[in-house]
Amino acid sequence: GARRSGPGAVRYAPLVAEAASALGNHLSVLGKMAEAEPILFEASEQAVRGRDWTLETEAWIQIAGNFARLGRVPEGLLAARTARLSAERAHGGDALRARLMNIDGFVNFNAMKLEEALQSFQQAAKFSSASFGVNSSPFANAVGNIGAALYQLDRTREALDYLERALRVRKAILRPDHVDISYSLSPLGAAYLDLGMFSKGRELLIAALDIRRKEFGPEHPETTFSLGALARAE
Repeated sequence: GARRSGPGAVRYAPLVAEAASALGNHLSVLGKMAEAEPILFEASEQAVRGRDWTLETEAWIQIAGNFARLGRVPEGLLAARTARLSAERAHGGDALRARLMNIDGFVNFNAMKLEEALQSFQQAAKFSSASFGVNSSPFANAVGNIGAALYQLDRTREALDYLERALRVRKAILRPDHVDISYSLSPLGAAYLDLGMFSKGRELLIAALDIRRKEFGPEHPETTFSLGALARAE
């Protein structure tokens, strides 16, 4: 018969899990969350079949992130809790703990549980620093997320220090138009607007929008978010 394609074509369970996890995460980041959901659950199931608890944890981390992007708060919180339980079984190191705490912060942030999100992002920064160093994308992500949580907690001037630090690290290690840089530019722009620095804020929001249009296209949720932020600035 015809050869099957896709992650299910490979029958070794951990390899299927790894392929499905990568594909599902890719789709989720592209804004195709509904398509990603069954693939990520397949990754979790195959990881369990292969008794690879680290892969199972990674799958649940991505499932939690996918639910958060969909705005499905209760499911996201439940998936993050499941990821924490899976991580206990995996006995993972600092790198896995960093990812776990970052996604735990992400789902709590989306649930507007901001103090809990801040604590998780602070833990993510600690584990990222230990595992990857302070000049790394995981550390920059965690520091930027701390800044975003502080901003939502109306601690704007304190947030600026973290947001600026995340931007410095990202600019040092990434190409100028990398999409991760937009995740620093966008909250920074909003923070400067709140402080009355309208020209600076608008400039940063335009730069974030340009990156997202190029990376994601005009209809991706992140592009739409940037358009809304720029409209508020105008």
